Amino acid sequence: MLLKKRKKSSVLVVGNVTIDEIYVDGSFVKTSIGGGVYYSSKILKIMDITPALLCNSTHVQRKILESEGFNEIYGLETTKPPLFRLDYTEKERFLQLLSPGTVIPDTLFPSSRYNLVIINPVYHDVDLSLMKKARCYADYIALDIQGLVRTVDDNSRISLKYNEIAWEYVELADIIHADYKEASTLANIDSISKTIDYLCEKHSKDKMWIITYGENPIVIIVSKKIYTVDPPAINKIVDETGAGDTFLATMAIYYVLTHDLELAIRKSLEIIALKLRGVFNKK
Repeated sequence: MLLKKRKKSSVLVVGNVTIDEIYVDGSFVKTSIGGGVYYSSKILKIMDITPALLCNSTHVQRKILESEGFNEIYGLETTKPPLFRLDYTEKERFLQLLSPGTVIPDTLFPSSRYNLVIINPVYHDVDLSLMKKARCYADYIALDIQGLVRTVDDNSRISLKYNEIAWEYVELADIIHADYKEASTLANIDSISKTIDYLCEKHSKDKMWIITYGENPIVIIVSKKIYTVDPPAINKIVDETGAGDTFLATMAIYYVLTHDLELAIRKSLEIIALKLRGVFNKK
């Protein structure tokens, strides 16, 4: 699983670290840090690649990151991180944004060359100017569009909304991740099958799309070809939080280092299976 025998990669992961209040069936369980930047970075570290991080974080969040071995951290210290409430039931997850956090300044982007930059906005916290700057310093950019197509209602409940500007981010990226609903929102098309056909025909000539949704088939679009992959069959899912971020990071790093799509898919499925079983919770 590890990449010790392959050439090393310099990686930067961008996006705000969140504070997540977790509830299960209406009962408070715990408060933890989260966000795509956190879950992507954790799996890369397990794979023996410790990325640099560009994120606004509180003093406590930064200390937690440092205690987990992330020592190259750029960004502002803030007292207003993104604050989410996650309500889990047996069949659904409801998400509220209690506080949006702050935008990461593009002026803090480190002037270093990276093999891979992963952009993980949680809620409109990565400006297009930062994305453009990343393009100047990255061999490859992987983008999770989740935070670009989110909106909130009067009750702070998060939903999805078409955002034309999100396409400007997509055009600057090489590898893009979305779930089924986010992809359909981005394309402004109700049908996921029509969305996949549209992305394949119009927006995959020089890009890779990774489209996931729970236990549904994983769709990977590369160079106007569509690949459908069954997710790992797990009898008991222990940890699904950040699964999409984990899959994006593993697919991106394996593909960037090997340019072998079959290998990247196979290794990413192996790793996501371990995550879902809760194996990495012990690390």
